[in-house]
Amino acid sequence: MVLNGSCLDTERRLSDHVDGVLGGLISRRVLRHLGRCELCRSVLDSLVRTLEQLRALGSSEESAMPSVAGAVLARISEDRRTR
Repeated sequence: MVLNGSCLDTERRLSDHVDGVLGGLISRRVLRHLGRCELCRSVLDSLVRTLEQLRALGSSEESAMPSVAGAVLARISEDRRTR
């Protein structure tokens, strides 16, 4: 198996990487690729910021539309389960 993942392979695994559910060789491949690829690091940073903002929006009592944040978070969870 190749130790250096591609951008496509890495981007497909970023959500699992952020959630800490990757292990072994796959985790090392993602980390190695992120260490070399500025574009994928940028995608990862964007994903992390988006998740943080959605979580903050979902927990905010002052949110104008809290149901939207909840629906988005539920959809993300659903998508992860179906992979």
